[in-house]
Amino acid sequence: MIRISLINNCSCKSLEYNIMRFVNDNLSEVIRVLIDLLEDNNGFSVSDFLPENNFRIEAKQWSEWIYDLYDLIKSNSIRDYIKPHYEYLLYTILHWFIECNIDDEKMLKYDITFKLEKAIMADNQLTDDEKSYIINAISYLSNYSSFIFDDLDFLPDNIANYTQIFLNNEELFRIFFDDIDLNDFYVLMPKDLQEQYTTKISYNKTDDKLNMQELLYEKILRSCERLQANYLYKNATENQRNDHLRDLLSSHFDFRDQTRQGLSVAGKDAGEIDILICNETFPVAIIEGVNLSSVSQKYISDHIDKIFKYDTIGNKFNFLISYVEVTDFQMFWNKYVSYISNYNYPCEKVAVIHPKQQFSELRTAIAVLKRNGMSTLLYHIAVHM
Repeated sequence: MIRISLINNCSCKSLEYNIMRFVNDNLSEVIRVLIDLLEDNNGFSVSDFLPENNFRIEAKQWSEWIYDLYDLIKSNSIRDYIKPHYEYLLYTILHWFIECNIDDEKMLKYDITFKLEKAIMADNQLTDDEKSYIINAISYLSNYSSFIFDDLDFLPDNIANYTQIFLNNEELFRIFFDDIDLNDFYVLMPKDLQEQYTTKISYNKTDDKLNMQELLYEKILRSCERLQANYLYKNATENQRNDHLRDLLSSHFDFRDQTRQGLSVAGKDAGEIDILICNETFPVAIIEGVNLSSVSQKYISDHIDKIFKYDTIGNKFNFLISYVEVTDFQMFWNKYVSYISNYNYPCEKVAVIHPKQQFSELRTAIAVLKRNGMSTLLYHIAVHM
């Protein structure tokens, strides 16, 4: 689900979560209406609800993003950030749905419950005006845009203006818009500005690829630390933790969620990988996340083998992250390292090494392997939850 800026002063975290869940549940139903129309084969298409499509983005890509948006809204993992093309889609879908309906009171699938309204009214950190505002805001779909979006930077005209300023005077852009990363808006730029922007930045792609391993490892460690510190994931399921990890990484990397086959909304299958990190649609690394309360050899083995099964191209590095729930983390880590050091990997094992920087509650070991004469690394990361 996406975080909303409507509530900042609630004394109870569970109330804040329940309000966000209520809003996101209604948003998911709106998106579900659109998905049903697209799947009915009644002649309705993506172009019928998009106000304009000057991006030269294919309808298939828009459809995939709609399903991605539905998945993240339905998730129990709270998204602090979603990419601009998802914001643009959500904004567009909301306005399309509102225009298609006349009676605002009947737009919401779920009405605010007496229990939720009572909890809002009982919160002693909120003023009476704040309580009334929150209840009114979440009760009518026409109010949702006012508190879901912090700004409207993602709208086409705004993106074009930002890009033009950057192209005309990069230094001026950095001074006044230092919080905007135009790379995030790239897919929504007009085609002519895309080309000019690419030429201007002219980054060294070779260096980017060489640095990807170090950058990804660093961001994964930082994301694991944030996940570990978030009380909502202390007793979470494996999928919830993986979803949140993916969301934390999504502001830095492109990824492909492997939970979907084709364009149908479905749950995760045991045989599907969790996260596939990409660079310009080219696969870079697989990330698998597992919940462990002990060194379960069969479970660890299944996930190691699954990584190599789905890594058909032979990535230079992959990651297996363990969310560990034990009392004695040091004892767990000793047993885990012993197991992976003696494990019969699908390809030749050269060594198991340990980065110099380690933390008491976050450990890393790297299996150095040789696959068809080429070196490949499997990072084993354990997070003490």
